[in-house]
This record gives sequence, C-alpha cells and structure tokens, in this order.
Amino acid sequence: MVELMVIADDLTGALDSGVKFAQLGAMTQIFPCTECSFDGIKKTTEVVIVNTESRHLSAKSAYERVYDLARQALDYGVIHFYKKTDSALRGHIGAELSALHDALRETVCFIPALPQENRFTEKGIHYINGAPVTESVFAKDPFNPVLHSEVAMIIKEESSLLVKSVERQDYRRLPANADILVFDACSDQDLESISLILKNQDLCGATAGCAGFAAWLARCLQLKKGIPCQLQKMKRLHVLCGSINEISRRQLDYAQSHGFERITLSPEQRLAYGYYETEAGKHFLKELEKKCLSSSCFILDVASENPVEEAAAYADRNGIDPAEIPWRIAERLGETAQRMLQWDEEAALLIIGGDTLSALIKRYDAPVITPICEASPGTVFMKFEEGGSCRQLLSKSGGFGEAGLLIQIADFVIS
Repeated sequence: MVELMVIADDLTGALDSGVKFAQLGAMTQIFPCTECSFDGIKKTTEVVIVNTESRHLSAKSAYERVYDLARQALDYGVIHFYKKTDSALRGHIGAELSALHDALRETVCFIPALPQENRFTEKGIHYINGAPVTESVFAKDPFNPVLHSEVAMIIKEESSLLVKSVERQDYRRLPANADILVFDACSDQDLESISLILKNQDLCGATAGCAGFAAWLARCLQLKKGIPCQLQKMKRLHVLCGSINEISRRQLDYAQSHGFERITLSPEQRLAYGYYETEAGKHFLKELEKKCLSSSCFILDVASENPVEEAAAYADRNGIDPAEIPWRIAERLGETAQRMLQWDEEAALLIIGGDTLSALIKRYDAPVITPICEASPGTVFMKFEEGGSCRQLLSKSGGFGEAGLLIQIADFVIS
C-alpha cells in the first residue's frame, strides 16, 4: 500500500529525497519522467516518487501538473504527500505549494531547511552558508534566479494563499487558519522536533521541503523496513556535468587540479544539430571513448569561462532560437551519457544537473530506477535497469557540495 507520494520538480530532487526512504529499507519506486503510471505501482511499494519536470515550466503549468497528480493520487488512495522543493528555493515554490493545498484541502507545512549543507531558515529568512539566499550564487541562477530571501515572499510571488511563519519558540503553538505554514529550522534537532509535532497534531498529510525534512518524515511515518540495496564498487569514475552553477565549477576545477582528466565541450559540440553525425563529431566520439577507457577519473562538462554568453553568441550566429539552448544542451549531454554507459561497464557515471539526467532517462524505454544510498549529502547512488541490463549511476544537483566533493565521491565508488 502506498503511504506516501513525493512530488519533485526535477529528477535530482526526486532522487535525493527518494534515497532517504530507500536507505531505511522502505519500498521506494521512482517515476522519473512526468507521468505516474498508477497501474505500474508495485503492490509492495510504500513510497512513490514522481518527477513532474516542472522547474522550467510556467507557474500556471507547474500548478496544473502538481494539482492533477495529487488529485489522481488521492483517488488511488495515497495517504500522505510531500512536495519536494529545491533547498535554495528555485522553481515555482508558490504555485506548486498552492496546487498541493488546493488538491488536498489541507494546510501545507513547509520546512525548507537543509542543515547538512548549511541551508537554514531563521525568522522566515532563508540562508545559504550564513548569507540570505539573495546574496548567494542562487540569486544569479541563469534560469531560476531567487529574488527574495523571505520565504513567505517567495511563495506570495505565485500564490494568494495565507502564509504564516513559525519560529522555533512557537513550534508548539502553531498559528490557526493558515493555508501554508513556513517553519524555521537550523539543525537536525529542529527538523526532528517539527516531525514529532506534526505527527502529534495529525499534520503529516501535506508537507513540503527538501531532502532535509524528508529524512525525518520517513521516520515519522514509521514505514515498514526492509533490507536496503547494496552498492557495488567500480574501477573508474566518469563525471558528466551539465550544470554551470558556480558551485559545480569550483568542484570541477578542484578535481582537475587533483588529477581528474577533463574535456569541456565547445559551443558547437553543445548546440549544433546532428553534430555527432559530422566528421568532426565522429572523430570527437572516438577520442572521447579512448579517454573514458583509459582514465580512472574523467570529466566532461559545459562549464567554460562564459558558458551563457558563448551559447547565446553561437545561437545568434546560427539562427538558433535562444529558448532552445537549455534543451539542446541537455539533449546532447543525454546522448553522450548513453554512449558513455555503452562504452565502459566498469565505470560509475556521475551526472551533475537534473536536466542532463532527465535527458539520459528519456533515451530509454521505461527504465527502472532504484536509489541505493548517498555518496554524500545530495549525491545519490542508484541502480539503473533497462532492457535486462543493470548499471550503477550517481546523480547530484549542481548546487550541492564543497570544492573537494568529486574527490570524495571517487574514493567512495572506486575499489
């Protein structure tokens, strides 16, 4: 019986929340690409994770996807819902929380903090590494910039619902008549306290937040525990990065300076239609395959010196609609990732960026994804099964981790 549905707006978010339940042994099933086939839910599944792919949609379309999915899940008999949000508050936070509220007709309890990554909420303000989120790199996100540090203001950009903030001293005196409650939290102890209060007050039906609170919700719901899947060590690590976040760039540069081999795709390699069918493209693929098979740790990325400006200039010269740039890059990287998986079965492939991972998944017919564990906070190790074959992948959001993270992941996955 399905006890919980997690609704995420991108695939890395679906995974980094889903793994919290899988690590406890809960039977967790992920639907990676927009649609949830309720007929395809296994009888033993307790937690269903759905990626609505709504991060880059309009607010109206994002609302509709979440609302429709929640209504269908209610009819199916789902008891609890968790709206997975970005820990830096990117995306359509207000629209999607409103959709969950309107579908369930319940107060939504929103806990956005991720203390493990030093992302916390204090007096209604969201902080990244001690600074308000609007003073962080996420305010400069080229696709989803964060314009407010006050969580209630972010929600009100896209919602007319009544939002009230809950400071730590008020956990046991929750405001009445609120549509959305935004909880302060600065530590795992705070998250645990919130989970117990919501359980005691029967407010676990509609909750929201990032992977931080998901871990405590898993305990709070007392899901059945099975035997978690085990990871298998690999001989090599390949990194495919579609993120141009400053945090990702620092990680790539640090890894390169500590021995990782690296190739950064040119604008033509990222954007030219049918590039791999050209002579230059075929030559590049041969060289890339050699690099993958000969390197113990290898990076392929798009994080050049000025990636946004370079892509825009190339698009302008070649008559490409600027709106096509993100999906063209994702498509090229998804195709490349598929080839890398085919070339080397003894390598673990780490994909950085939800759009890149989604593009890879879409190249397969109904793959089965099973989260195994976290190599580090926000970096998910998973089984990827398709057509009788099974590979191990890792995924990471572009905005997670310290500079040396890729070195740590290599130590974790390579035997």
